[in-house]
Amino acid sequence: MKIFYFILILTCISKGEILFFDLNDNPKEIEAARRAAKKRNESLIVYPSISVTDKREIDKTKTEFHNARSVYRECLNTNIVGCAELKTKYQSARSIYDSTREKFKLNASKLNKIMESLKNSNTKISSVVISGHDGNGYFTGSNGDLNDRDLLVHLVKMLLLAMVSGRCCYGAVTRPISAVC
Repeated sequence: MKIFYFILILTCISKGEILFFDLNDNPKEIEAARRAAKKRNESLIVYPSISVTDKREIDKTKTEFHNARSVYRECLNTNIVGCAELKTKYQSARSIYDSTREKFKLNASKLNKIMESLKNSNTKISSVVISGHDGNGYFTGSNGDLNDRDLLVHLVKMLLLAMVSGRCCYGAVTRPISAVC
């Protein structure tokens, strides 16, 4: 006879925050999530959180990078002498853009800090949204990358914390212990 255990499903925390990981850098998706949160009388927490000033810096370095790349490619296509200097400018602009983006990109290390901060502030999360490209357990986009294992670890911790603190009402699903471990 197999021993069955109940897996508790987090379907509770009726009011809380919606956690939105913006890997796609898509303002329209964020706005749609804000509207949905408002309809649920919840608020939206977006990560990475990029200020208007920082966004301007990113956009400026991106424009400089794209312009330098276009000029360099045009030089290569027309076989004009002097492309080496343009290549150096292009590489420099790309390096500056990449380092600027890197400061704001979401990754496993930043995810750990975010989740710890949410836990320390006793933030109640009702839903998690990931805006990014999904493939084989990885979520990616211009704002960073995460994998399903890193996310799962934190979501399970949130579930356990909610159950222990009594914030969780749960439905039951029966599974053999081997399916759980």
